[in-house]
Amino acid sequence: MHAPAITKPRAYSYIRFSTPEQGRGTSFERQIEAAERYARDNDLDLDTRMTFADLGVSAFHGRNAKTGGLKAFLDAIEIGLVREGSYLLVESLDRLSRDNIISAQGLFMLIVSAGVTVVTLGDGRVYSKEGINNNPTDLIVSIAIMMRGRDESTTKSYRSAENFARKRRLLASGKALERPYTRRLPSWVAWDERERRYVLREDRAAFVRQMFALADQGWGVLRIARWMNEQKADTWGGTKRKATHWHRSYVKKILTNPAVIGTFVPHVLDKTSGRIKRIPQEHRPNLWPAAVEQDVYERVSRRMAAGSPKGKHADRSTTSIFSGLIRCAHCAGSVVRVSKGEHVYLVCSKANAKGDCRYLAVPYSNADAAVRDNIDPLIDHAPRGINAPEMDEKISALDAEVSDLTEEAAAYARELRATASPTVRAQLREADAKLTVAKESLRTMKELRERIAGPFVQHRLEQLREAFHREPGDVGEINRCLKATLERIVMDPTQGRLWLRWRDAEEPDYVVLLSRHWQPFDT
Repeated sequence: MHAPAITKPRAYSYIRFSTPEQGRGTSFERQIEAAERYARDNDLDLDTRMTFADLGVSAFHGRNAKTGGLKAFLDAIEIGLVREGSYLLVESLDRLSRDNIISAQGLFMLIVSAGVTVVTLGDGRVYSKEGINNNPTDLIVSIAIMMRGRDESTTKSYRSAENFARKRRLLASGKALERPYTRRLPSWVAWDERERRYVLREDRAAFVRQMFALADQGWGVLRIARWMNEQKADTWGGTKRKATHWHRSYVKKILTNPAVIGTFVPHVLDKTSGRIKRIPQEHRPNLWPAAVEQDVYERVSRRMAAGSPKGKHADRSTTSIFSGLIRCAHCAGSVVRVSKGEHVYLVCSKANAKGDCRYLAVPYSNADAAVRDNIDPLIDHAPRGINAPEMDEKISALDAEVSDLTEEAAAYARELRATASPTVRAQLREADAKLTVAKESLRTMKELRERIAGPFVQHRLEQLREAFHREPGDVGEINRCLKATLERIVMDPTQGRLWLRWRDAEEPDYVVLLSRHWQPFDT
């Protein structure tokens, strides 16, 4: 008989650093190598598939334990994926938390009480349930270390807050600026280093004035976006994320932005909810040079506001089962629903705005029927996942964070092109690093969900089936169920296909459109 194999204790590493600068240095590699070395020296089985990380995330407000990689580790403990007797390898206790001492200690004890041994690689200390019970001094040491980490973060936070408060006081005083209050400027404004003041970029300001003139004549934002694209107007970007064409959403953003009349709206960051929110403060008029007359701005902005759904239209129901899901196969842009009299079509938004994509219209009824007629075999063929808890909320939060950081990086890129400022270039690098970190966290969370999401996938697929078969059908409910089960739908008019990408699927499914799928119509 063979002796039974001896199973090594399983170890997991948790890696965190606060700033993108640390990510560009050696922080990540140092923490990984230390975990590998400890596992090797102490005969532990380090799980390299499940490395939990919060890269570029501060632990000062406990955000990593609410929505990040550390929260994923806590969830893995709760569902039994991380079992009693396992090890958590961290560089130091302040990597786990720099929150207030009660919250930090509660988090620490939650992990240890679950039978997980915490090892701090920097000082070689080992904290286990048995060890603390036998030697309570270990608990006192852990509290002292976490208090020190909290004090360091509090000092940094105070200094940063005082710096911004000083700048706000200077701004409120009305004194002339010796240096820019902010380099995050409207795209038509630049800082003149020689004159020590903000100035208009006249080439862009001219387009801003033209937008307002057209809007004042009654043009809609889509028509203005098309006009800008016809004029081959630059989209004011400066990196690979530069927009390929003008969108009506950005036109509307300009037409409702008080910066065009010189008004600056400062914001403060609120981190109390676990997500960063920008809270607007008191407006500061005349910080920027005005690009348009105030009366023109007021007329146009009032009309923009009046055009927003109100009253009985405020909760306007969804009219397309594809809303927010469908993309163009040729340019990857969004696909919009366009009405032409009694007929409704699906069209690439770039082509609809006269951008660089071929204008091919798919009758909406054809696309709708293609999905409805094939929904049962599509659901039968969809991936089911494996047994695990629900994690969609966490992934949605990370998706939103990636979207926000993408917009922030694009704004810095536009600003860099306008100013060529070294400060803005550094801010863009920092924003890019944060975006890389957020995308990596999203990827890690999706991989974790893929391993543990089975019953919930099955439940969502059955909800989708019921929504399609329910009479009378509810378009909004079908759309919500599709969004819960699909990553995206890609429309390819030239092939006559809709490609459906299920969440966590390796290959997309497709359905064939009807015979009129690709015929263009007059615009």
